[in-house]
Amino acid sequence: MDNFEWQKGFSMTFGLIAVDRATQMRTPKESLAFLGTYTK
Repeated sequence: MDNFEWQKGFSMTFGLIAVDRATQMRTPKESLAFLGTYTK
């Protein structure tokens, strides 16, 4: 979750970790794995 989600509600999702609103369980998104492979 980020500040935009707090302001605009939970219909839009952003960030690298998905949050199940009912259980508050966090699940890493594919974009997090991709970002983890990035090197300069």
